[in-house]
Amino acid sequence: MTESRANTVGIAILAGGKSSRMGRSKTDMILPGDGRTMLDRICDEMSSFDCRYLSVRKGQTVGRTDYQIVEDLYDDIGPMGAICSLLTVSEADALLVLACDMPGYRREHALRMMQLYAGEDILIPETAGGYEPLAAIYSKKMLPLIREKIAEQRYKLVSVMKSSRNVRVLTDQDEKPFKNINSIEDLTNL
Repeated sequence: MTESRANTVGIAILAGGKSSRMGRSKTDMILPGDGRTMLDRICDEMSSFDCRYLSVRKGQTVGRTDYQIVEDLYDDIGPMGAICSLLTVSEADALLVLACDMPGYRREHALRMMQLYAGEDILIPETAGGYEPLAAIYSKKMLPLIREKIAEQRYKLVSVMKSSRNVRVLTDQDEKPFKNINSIEDLTNL
């Protein structure tokens, strides 16, 4: 059985990053003790949701047929370009945007976010380490503001957050689900 909401919130997994800190594609890296890639791990975890998207760089191929593949409309501007591309094609009212390199993020975390979502422009978790913009819900209503920031070449997601009037922050969140893998050391310390 699939999960759904009256205010449709879809899942969007970002897989188009350059992985410059890692030195190789994170989407193909096998998780120790799991046998799956980081990308397959999070895609499998989110596969019960109705509306699923996978963001990739232009020309990038991934082996997932159970997600709608969305190529970035913008080259080399990072997650903001991917989010803009995803919101542009999405049939959902909003998207829970997730980085592909968070192996601790589970379906129950996504369900909780969707249950808490009440139509805000952005619903974003905050941990002791700061905001988690790559585990947040973005409304389609944000598209004009995101496009404006892109035109201004202001690609930090926090600039969109600070310019929005309807942001809700979920404070004091546990950092563990949001831990991302940025180095081989991070991968071996899982």
